[in-house]
Amino acid sequence: MIIAIDESGNFEKNSNKLNLFVAAHIQSQNGNLKIKRKQFENWENRIPVNMRDKKGEVKGQLLSDVELMNFLKIVVYQKPEIRFTYTSLIPQENKVELINKHKSFEILQLQLSIENFKRVNSRKANINFLDQLAKWLNKRNEIEYLKLLCLKNCLYNSFYNSFIYGITTNLTEELLDIEFKIDRDFISNEDNYWKMYSLRSIQELTKKRPLPMLKEWSVNHPARKKYTIQNKGLDLNIPFKDNLKFLNSKEHFEIRIADIAAIMYNRHWNGTGAKAHYERLRLKSAAKKEHHHLRLNDFEFEYEINKIKKEMH
Repeated sequence: MIIAIDESGNFEKNSNKLNLFVAAHIQSQNGNLKIKRKQFENWENRIPVNMRDKKGEVKGQLLSDVELMNFLKIVVYQKPEIRFTYTSLIPQENKVELINKHKSFEILQLQLSIENFKRVNSRKANINFLDQLAKWLNKRNEIEYLKLLCLKNCLYNSFYNSFIYGITTNLTEELLDIEFKIDRDFISNEDNYWKMYSLRSIQELTKKRPLPMLKEWSVNHPARKKYTIQNKGLDLNIPFKDNLKFLNSKEHFEIRIADIAAIMYNRHWNGTGAKAHYERLRLKSAAKKEHHHLRLNDFEFEYEINKIKKEMH
C-alpha cells in the first residue's frame, strides 16, 4: 500500500482557516497501482491548459466542480478503491506561548535522550545526530512547528487507519508492504531531519495508541512479526527507515491524488464550496475516525519531564 500525503493551507499563526494534511491510501499489490495510475492520468489529461502551471502540473485551486466530480468518478470511485485520512488544525486556536511550550518540551525530551544515550555508552554518531536534531527543532518557527505537528499526526493516523481498513477488507498483504510518499514542496532541503522527527514521533504515538491487531493473529503472524517489538511499540526500521520519503509530486502521481483530495476538504471546511464532493469523499474514509482535528492542550511541564526521567531510569 502507498500512503501518499500532501498538505493544504499556509499554516500562518494568526489564520482562522482550517489547514490540513491529507493521506490517500492506495492499493499497490497485484497490479493495482498500475491500474490506478492509468485512471488518474486519464483524468489528468482532460484538464485544460489554463488550469496548469508552467511545468504542466494541474493547479488544484483552479479546478472547477466539474473537474473535481470527474476526479471522484474516474479515480476515487473506480476499483481498486482509494481511502482517505486527514489531520487538521486552525492556527488561531493555538496560542504562540503554548506552541513554544510544546516545542520546548520536545527539545528537552531530545536532550534527555542524549543524556541517556551517553549513560549507556551509545554510538557517538547517534548522540551527535540527536544533538543536531534538537538544534534543528529549536530553529523551527511557529508555522514550521505547526506543520510538524500536523504531519506527524497525519502519518500515524493514516498508518493506524490502514490497519483498520486492511483488516476489515481482508487486505492483509497490503499491510506487509506499506510505503509513505510525502510531498516535499512544503519543507526545506533538510528532509533528513523532518524524517527523523517523524520517526521518533510515530514511535511515541504507538506507545500511547498501539496499532490495531486481530486477537486471532498469533505472535508469528506476518503483520505482528513485521511491525511490533514487545513492549516497545513500533519497529522504526520497518516500514519507515527506507519507506518514508519526501518526494517531488510531479514524479509521483499518488501525491497528486492526495493533493486533489486536500483541495476538496479545504474548500468544504473553509466555506468555499465542494460540499457535495466532501460528502462523497467521506464515504471513502479509511476508518470511521478519518478526521483528527488538533488543538494543543496546556500541561504541567515539570510533571511531564519527571515522568520521562523515571521511565529512563
